[in-house]
Amino acid sequence: MVDDDRSKRLWLIEPKRKTSLSEVIEIQGDAFRMDRTLFRPKSRAYRHPQRSDTGTVWVKGGDKHRLVTVYEQGGQIWHRINGPVPPVGSELQCHLDQEHRVLDSRAHTGMHLLLAAMHQLEAPPLVADPEVKGGGRFRVEVRSWRVDEEALAAWVQRARSFIDADARVEASFVARDAAHHGLDEQRFEEGEGFPGPGGSVRAVTVEGVCSYPCDGTHVDRTGEVEDLLIRETHVSDGGAWVIIGEVPA
Repeated sequence: MVDDDRSKRLWLIEPKRKTSLSEVIEIQGDAFRMDRTLFRPKSRAYRHPQRSDTGTVWVKGGDKHRLVTVYEQGGQIWHRINGPVPPVGSELQCHLDQEHRVLDSRAHTGMHLLLAAMHQLEAPPLVADPEVKGGGRFRVEVRSWRVDEEALAAWVQRARSFIDADARVEASFVARDAAHHGLDEQRFEEGEGFPGPGGSVRAVTVEGVCSYPCDGTHVDRTGEVEDLLIRETHVSDGGAWVIIGEVPA
């Protein structure tokens, strides 16, 4: 069992890793916890939710199972598979669905680039958490009663210029009390512009573009995003302009 009773979060400390050998250390109903996990859960801690990872789990001496869901509860990472819960002490061989992770990473970086473009070009404030939805798509909502096609075109053009620059993307941790000085504020209509837990905050920095608090996965360079498209726009009943962006699959 890990010393601090928290599973090692391999997607943070070894982001390129695709497989792991892990041990079941706790069971809760039909879910289990491992001493180390490749699989990133969906998280709203930084107001940048991204769908959870997928993959497969082999039980040593047993069968291969599909990962059904991975989620965080009480600061711990829990997993469910499409099979019986492996008992405490079981050794598991875990394999990440790399295509799923890469597509979400490209979409998440693309979303950051659009958010940065919107901020630089003085877009209306965000009325909801920007979210990576899957399939290469993401959702952004701003306060507006109309779809301003000219403004949208300018935001996309600016974001594409960031992609073409092939800038470096890096994750790091900064002290909470320094976040306001080193990170870019997100213009949420309500709530903290520098979201994240107390203590240290994980920051994702696009060189020369932006640095946002974020616990999502990202590509190494903006050129890997390839392109950014707007798939859909509409105005909700509550007066939010909903933008569905997409990176090519």
